[in-house]
Amino acid sequence: MATIGQIRTALGTKLGTISGVHVREFLPDQIVDPLITITPTSINYHGAMQGGLIEVEFRVLVVVSRVSERVAQTRLDAFASYSGASSVRAAIEADPSLGGVVEYAQVVGTTDIATADLNGAVYLVMDYTVAVQSR
Repeated sequence: MATIGQIRTALGTKLGTISGVHVREFLPDQIVDPLITITPTSINYHGAMQGGLIEVEFRVLVVVSRVSERVAQTRLDAFASYSGASSVRAAIEADPSLGGVVEYAQVVGTTDIATADLNGAVYLVMDYTVAVQSR
């Protein structure tokens, strides 16, 4: 059974296939645009009897510079697309086993687009929920 760290690393590897993004497993002190971070948000240890299946939800946060609202929103649109070179969903679900690390990973959806003040600069951010099952 994969550890949370192994799953986070596997997600990062898949998201790193998106050209030009900086993937970090934790929100760094220095924001380099575009940035993707990966954080576990919930863990169900009892998806099957005696811990036979663990279900983990991750928050994948995409951060883009807000120099221009239109440009930033267009960039987020590309990340949110169902398919394409910048699609978060396509990058993860191209190999739902994340290289054999988990049973299944699926991008459930995106929940929020907002502005965020990070280190004194304003960014646009988009949250994704990624559900993972591990045996």
